Amino acid sequence: MFLCRVPSRAIRLPLTSALQAYRSFSTTHRILYSEPITPFGRRTGAFNHNPGTISVGTLPIISWTSSESQHKLLTGYKRPDTPVKCEAYPWIRERNKRQLAKLPKETWLSVAHSAVLTGNETIANLLVDDVIHHGVQLKTTAASVLSILISAPEKLLFSSPTLLRIAVFFRTYEQFFTDVTQVRMAIHYAATLTRHSPVGPSNSRVRRLRLYMLPVFRYQLNKLPHAPEPPTAQYALPPLAQAAMVVATSCLRWGLDEPGKDILLRLSKANMIPVHVRRRLHDTESFTEMRLVMIATALHWNLRLLAVYIARDILSRNVPAASLDSVVAACMEILRTLLEHPNDLSLRSCSYMIRRAHPLGAIPVKYITDFYRAAIARNLGEAVQLVYAWSREPEVMHACHYPPPPPELAVFLLNRLERHNAQAYLHRTLIQDFADEDQILPRSHRVAIITTAADKGYAMAARRMWERHADGEDKEVVVGNGALMMKMVSLFYDLTNRAKHVLDYRYKDPILRNKALLNDNVMVQRATDLENFTNRIIDEYIAAHSPLSEAHHYVLTTLARAYMVVGRFVDGFGALRQLVDRQEVLDMTDVNVALSGLAEQHPSMAAGILKRMRTRSIYPDETMLGTIL
Repeated sequence: MFLCRVPSRAIRLPLTSALQAYRSFSTTHRILYSEPITPFGRRTGAFNHNPGTISVGTLPIISWTSSESQHKLLTGYKRPDTPVKCEAYPWIRERNKRQLAKLPKETWLSVAHSAVLTGNETIANLLVDDVIHHGVQLKTTAASVLSILISAPEKLLFSSPTLLRIAVFFRTYEQFFTDVTQVRMAIHYAATLTRHSPVGPSNSRVRRLRLYMLPVFRYQLNKLPHAPEPPTAQYALPPLAQAAMVVATSCLRWGLDEPGKDILLRLSKANMIPVHVRRRLHDTESFTEMRLVMIATALHWNLRLLAVYIARDILSRNVPAASLDSVVAACMEILRTLLEHPNDLSLRSCSYMIRRAHPLGAIPVKYITDFYRAAIARNLGEAVQLVYAWSREPEVMHACHYPPPPPELAVFLLNRLERHNAQAYLHRTLIQDFADEDQILPRSHRVAIITTAADKGYAMAARRMWERHADGEDKEVVVGNGALMMKMVSLFYDLTNRAKHVLDYRYKDPILRNKALLNDNVMVQRATDLENFTNRIIDEYIAAHSPLSEAHHYVLTTLARAYMVVGRFVDGFGALRQLVDRQEVLDMTDVNVALSGLAEQHPSMAAGILKRMRTRSIYPDETMLGTIL
């Protein structure tokens, strides 16, 4: 029933089935084909109804995205307010699915182009279901839609079961399986093998899909134009040839040597395989040698990620002794090409290759260092962390010592490790590496690395790096830094007190008194050494800012705080006295420093000062209250 308006009254007329079908069809076509409306109410005129001139960028209904949840796309549809809403096709499909077969061809093509453009797998799978279900009525339209959907696997990739349904459709309607569609199908099949989890050859769907696709590869490879010899700089390996190497790799992985070698021989016949490895291909039956031929071919055509994909199969198996040197050489060549003009994908692949190729032979240190530099420059913290954690595994360190990231880049990794509690041990390991390496840290990162070590309590590493940089022309950078001085003083004064307390506790405990746990002289010597080093830190700080009469305000405040920490209160108040003698106004930081020293000796007197401050309407802040407490 629908409402028909007349001037006098509204009359309800019965809606016949024919009229209902026509109205549903008209609404469907209008929603899918209406042009977007601008904010000013004008039509954009972007869509051309001529199917021969369709441009993906101007198609309607392209606003759906792959980020939308499937639940949102498949349930609770609302009628779209404008034709560019992503709910248009699912809403129409749910409303009257039987009328989909009557949609114009241009409508199907526009929706298919939109699904590919946005990478919307949900809409694409709905389209596959619908066009295959209505294949008898749609005929050429179904073939065109499926050909569009498989045309861009980098944006929209189907799973093996869905791709098998498409292959069965084209096997049924072979008259629509054109050369263009066959090439698209072959490339999409190869992309499915690389991106989805590998499934064994015993899987029935995988086996059927392979049986459908291998004849397609043979037929299309025979039609490939031969590569020029020698190849020109403008020539690039066709995508079909790249897909063929992926399929050949999968065949070898599944133990199907005959179809795998057959594909390689067809590539060789088309001059796609370099001349210097063709003889190896014809003379060998070894799976490893065949993979090495494909790696050499991929590197010859500058397809380094394809080379990594093929090398993965070699590195995941036991390498025959006769081929070990060739495999190591191929892995080193892959690493070299990955580090030339690197990008994010090549660096992640390089991280994988470094870790997997090491059991076959030591990785050159230059490659490790170049990887660290390139990955940190591109902010690939996870890849850097994986390689560094791997290089510090006991089995790897027993075989070969790989250097840490360069010091000028290590702050990036230190900050990352500090945020990941699960990798906290690597933070200390990296600091210890810098302490053990007999090299001078870069001037710009010297203080940051030593301060981090002291702040985390890595006393031995912090002391070793501080002493190494406390001499020389640039020593003021380290010994004159107030923040670093306070961290070092606090750490080593605490260690000094611990050593003294161990001796005191031992003398008071009757059980430990006569037990030779540790030589007393050693403990006394350790406590004395720590105390002398703490005083040396303060003395070096004073020397870096001498004369103190001309030192900056914050230098004297920091020095006073350091004196208070180690219990030299007279010297601490003496430093503050210099500020008073210079007639400088003491700020709250200076007052907190003075109160901290006073509270150590006379807590009640320090608390009384707070009362006197309140009587004069001076209210202490949180820092001051914490100091007294």
